[in-house]
Amino acid sequence: MSVRANGESGGDDLGARAQIMREAANALPIGILSWRADGRLRFANKRAVEILGGDIVLGMTAVEAMARWHMRGPARDETGAFELLPPEVFAGVAVPFRDVVVVRSDGERRVIDGRSAPAGAAWPGASQIAITTFDAVTDRHLAEALRAAEARVLEMVAGELPLSQ
Repeated sequence: MSVRANGESGGDDLGARAQIMREAANALPIGILSWRADGRLRFANKRAVEILGGDIVLGMTAVEAMARWHMRGPARDETGAFELLPPEVFAGVAVPFRDVVVVRSDGERRVIDGRSAPAGAAWPGASQIAITTFDAVTDRHLAEALRAAEARVLEMVAGELPLSQ
């Protein structure tokens, strides 16, 4: 696992409760990114590193993360842009995302589904921490494409069309 600090303070001086939470997050089968209120990455669990690659930098912004992993996804609104950590998350709204393509530094492409959601209210209706949870769904996408291709071949055979079409 390769996660390095970028301006993070208090790195190794974690309380026992924080350490238990970190170990629990690392045991989960989904990727988890935790963001500070200023939009900077404060934690990435082991599964996030496996999915996104080993180039996670603590302290980077969500915009920097999207650029690092060349994240592209369907637009979630009329702005036509995908956002990993939209501003409404810090106002208390969970925002799901699907079919987001990630290109790791090793060139491998992954497709992820997940959501960014508030965690820990600083005051009513607002959050001081945001959590992005996600999983790789690349295999599911490949299986769906294979099923679609197989169905097309079967249609061609049933319709006695040449397979070259």
